[in-house]
Amino acid sequence: MGTPPLFIVALLIAALLGAALLAGAIRGRVVSRNPHCRKCRFDLIGLALDGDAARCPECGRTLRDPRAIRVGLRKKRPLLGALGAFLILVPVALVGLAIASAARPNINAYKPDFWLLIEARTASPATIPGQLSELLSRVQAGSLSQPRTATLIERALAVQADMAGGWAVNWGDILDYAAANTLLTPEQLEQYARHSPQWSVSLRQRVLEGTDWVILVSTGPGRVGNAPGGGPPFIFQPSLLEVRAGEHAMKFPEEGGQTGLGISPNGASAMNLRRAVPGLGVGAHEVTTIWKLSVCADYDTPAITTWTEERTSTIEVLPAGTHDVELVMDESLRAAIEKSLKIGRGGITVEPSATPFVSLMIECDNPPIALAFDVVLRERAAVVTDGSPPREWKVGQINYSGNGRHMHGVGADVQAMDVEAVDVVLRPSIDAARGTVGTYKISGLEIVLADIAVTRKVPAPPPPAPEKPVE
Repeated sequence: MGTPPLFIVALLIAALLGAALLAGAIRGRVVSRNPHCRKCRFDLIGLALDGDAARCPECGRTLRDPRAIRVGLRKKRPLLGALGAFLILVPVALVGLAIASAARPNINAYKPDFWLLIEARTASPATIPGQLSELLSRVQAGSLSQPRTATLIERALAVQADMAGGWAVNWGDILDYAAANTLLTPEQLEQYARHSPQWSVSLRQRVLEGTDWVILVSTGPGRVGNAPGGGPPFIFQPSLLEVRAGEHAMKFPEEGGQTGLGISPNGASAMNLRRAVPGLGVGAHEVTTIWKLSVCADYDTPAITTWTEERTSTIEVLPAGTHDVELVMDESLRAAIEKSLKIGRGGITVEPSATPFVSLMIECDNPPIALAFDVVLRERAAVVTDGSPPREWKVGQINYSGNGRHMHGVGADVQAMDVEAVDVVLRPSIDAARGTVGTYKISGLEIVLADIAVTRKVPAPPPPAPEKPVE
């Protein structure tokens, strides 16, 4: 069981303190240690209390019974009792409201602003989506005061910056709304963008001398919200500036333009880079890559924030001609491989243009071994009547790591592809395997997905000519 939230501990301490204060107030404080009449509390000090004629001079009650006299006098403390009762009732009311939340999903709508803000400060960041949604609705309605809105924004930014802590998408929703409605200062917007990506760099650890290095930049679920419109609130743009290995250094020009990875709270994305790093000799090297990183709202606006980071890894340069990828020619794997592969929804499509562009998606679901293919569209043999070999069109390369479900798209400009259906031929490719960061053993079996229909999109009709004005 985890440690109780600080708010719950505070409630418990307040209730115990209130009970102690209430008990002390009821018991009262000592104001006299003399004998007193139990009925009217008259001070009997100095009076003869023995004998049958002993009576209280104030109320006349006989004092012959020992129970008629009390030694000492206490005075109740009403103000202290009221404070103790308040300290008991408030925690009881709050706990009762929390218990009722199990049966009333929208109980947060009945909580005061200060309570929701206390929960936002003290509860685990990943366990309060209901409270955060209610606070966001109050910000949107303008019912949360400006100081409390500023407090909420500062808390959201602090939670986002704590990369070791949990993250609820609702925190990002609050920041997205604040950014869209100019509730963030320029410094706060930069801070939000700076801490939004969670990214990593992987290098292919064994490369042949004289060949390009393969670098995979990937992003995991970002510390952002569900941006309005469904798109990512930010775009992450990494640019490799320099590679260092010992005394060897290689600089690269900055990249720009339309290259980037969307930052979303629930998805991941990746991009492969190929870079030539000449002059590094055969052997193992510790490599440092230096990156310029930018986050922007879209490709047409300047970066919100830019910074540099370094990543270190180890790479081994192998002599040219080394067989660094193993082809596994195991026919017993064919059935499982064929079962794992299929053409994605939409099939093969051809975009109409002067040079038609053909594209397709290939899905792969848990193959028994890593796969790397050249993708070739081949004319079906049944339609070739002159004895010539079927025509082929190479449209790209794909690779699958062998774990999980993956989907890759390929496409290329083609010439003279006038057929209604093709066989999709997947030919094992060592070059495609070398284009990954971790594939060193692949299936050597050629796979054919037969008789796949080709869909040609109909060109959009030209816009109507403008009407001539009537003279």
